[in-house]
Amino acid sequence: MKRRAAQWRGAYWKNGAVKLITRNGQNVQQAFDVSRDGEYIVGQSSAASSNNAWRYSVAANTVQLLGSLPSYDNALTLAISDDHGVITGYTTSSATGATSPAIWTPGLHWTNFNTFLTAQGVNLTDIYPYAPIGDVGGRPRHHGILASSFGDIGFVVKTPTSIVCHAPAGSPTQIQTTVVSFPQGLNAALASGDTLGPCQCGATAPTGIPTLTVRKQPIRIPEMDGATSARTPVTTLCAEAARS
Repeated sequence: MKRRAAQWRGAYWKNGAVKLITRNGQNVQQAFDVSRDGEYIVGQSSAASSNNAWRYSVAANTVQLLGSLPSYDNALTLAISDDHGVITGYTTSSATGATSPAIWTPGLHWTNFNTFLTAQGVNLTDIYPYAPIGDVGGRPRHHGILASSFGDIGFVVKTPTSIVCHAPAGSPTQIQTTVVSFPQGLNAALASGDTLGPCQCGATAPTGIPTLTVRKQPIRIPEMDGATSARTPVTTLCAEAARS
């Protein structure tokens, strides 16, 4: 007798019955986490999700595709926040064997987790967080596993606020580095056209002997454990080069 190959299928138990999670008539891969209220489920990508990370709505009975990273063909959504708005996991490449951590919010979309951290000023020298596996108690804190010179160790990182580059409406050249709450403030900022991370100094390289002018903007940085819904100016020092 020929043995059939094992197949993982995502499913959930509700009111005494098991229900398979499907998209376009195909079974998604296994599920890994469910939100505290039981309304959303996340799991592993497959052909059913077009190799995208996914989030399943129990009430709507629909699978939402969260996206994928370039050059990667597998995604694992390992954890979902209590409010359904933050999802973490990682992606892998069957071609290269590479692994990249990932985070999703409605504004960030499916983004490299380390790109998000470095844009916030986190120094990742000699370490590589590769598997963010959840938030802590529903708060804006993420925990997981990182590679280091000491081997694999656990980590926790707090993200109550996020740094973005903001261009006021009608004044696109008057950019300003600001701090917004995470994730709601960040989602709103990115939706309005702000970009992740601090503003960059836009100076053209001089062709003659340069003079250097430094301009300073006001600074006010909120407490790390506090969250603010309003944009807060942060100091930026920009060196402007000009020919003498």
